[in-house]
Amino acid sequence: MEQILTIALSAAATLISVLILFNLRSLKDDVKKNGEKTDKHGEDIRQLEQRMAACKVDCTRTNVSKEDWVRSEGFTRGELKGVFNLLSLIKGELAIANKLPEIISSVVTATIKQCGGPSND
Repeated sequence: MEQILTIALSAAATLISVLILFNLRSLKDDVKKNGEKTDKHGEDIRQLEQRMAACKVDCTRTNVSKEDWVRSEGFTRGELKGVFNLLSLIKGELAIANKLPEIISSVVTATIKQCGGPSND
């Protein structure tokens, strides 16, 4: 009876050992697959980091800082004020130019009266 019990326990131990071995191999394969996935993800992350660095360089190359933008806007505003002042001056000169025929007519009429020419009165 003891031999049967010993054989049964031995067979059960062997079966449990085989199951543990298969489970360990399965775990080993899973760990290996996860390691490969982690390596691939790491490579993907490195590629993304490189792309982001390139994008950052491109953005800093094409975009200006807020200080530069404010400075540029201030300069542009000053230039626009100068143009506005020049346009106001031109507008005033055009107003005078539009009155020139009237002024010339008055001067000619006064000159003719002083010289004793015909009078329209």
